[in-house]
Amino acid sequence: MIRLFCLLSCLLIAFCSHCAYAPFSTVNSQMVMEDARVIAVLNFEQDGFMAGEKIGGFAADELTSALFLNRKAKVVDRSNVRAVLSKNEVTQPAFESKDIEQIGRLLDTDFIILGKIIRLSGDTPIPEDNPRMMIQIVFRILAVRNGTLIGVVENKKTCSHEIQQCIQQMIREMAERVDIRG
Repeated sequence: MIRLFCLLSCLLIAFCSHCAYAPFSTVNSQMVMEDARVIAVLNFEQDGFMAGEKIGGFAADELTSALFLNRKAKVVDRSNVRAVLSKNEVTQPAFESKDIEQIGRLLDTDFIILGKIIRLSGDTPIPEDNPRMMIQIVFRILAVRNGTLIGVVENKKTCSHEIQQCIQQMIREMAERVDIRG
């Protein structure tokens, strides 16, 4: 009887302590997300012929989604990025430290990601009978407060299928390697 009483008492204490702790774990996770750093991804540059001129915007959209889904940081919505850049007549790709700081202030962000997609397998369009292309994607993570480089992520791959699917896969792999904790 005493053992049963002790067992029930222990279970009751465990249950009550879990109930008392549960709201704090939710608040704690919300606080962490509120304190998370904010990233803005700008359109990627393109070097070499690749499936149209909008592939740089596609890559930026994909990276924004992947970073958000990985919950590594808060990410500025791409429509906001486009609106702010357009409204302030900011053109890419020539950025100086002062430009990074200005864009960062306008977007209320801690970091900006600048990327580039490079076709490495030549400058001519791909023949339809051999749809293979070597591409490299590189992006740099810059701190807004001083324009310093805090990280570089790169991926190189031979694409043998639809270029957008290849870039999407490469970007998702790259997003896993983003680290802005430091």
